[in-house]
Amino acid sequence: MNERIRKLAEQAGATVITTHGMEYVVDGCYVIGPARLEKFAELIVRECEQVSLKNSHRDDDMGAIIARQIKQQFGVEE
Repeated sequence: MNERIRKLAEQAGATVITTHGMEYVVDGCYVIGPARLEKFAELIVRECEQVSLKNSHRDDDMGAIIARQIKQQFGVEE
């Protein structure tokens, strides 16, 4: 699990547990496995990227730069 995603899950009040070498997020009665949590986080990052690119017209304007930085911060590949 990406360390940043792990910290955000904990900040949201979830508990991260490790069992059999895998980390799971537990929140109330929900258990979220690492693959689903990573996918959920990736979808949020891509949505933020799209918001940033909404008014972007070039690869080197501020919107495009911010979009790349968002993806880089969370380790989301193209």
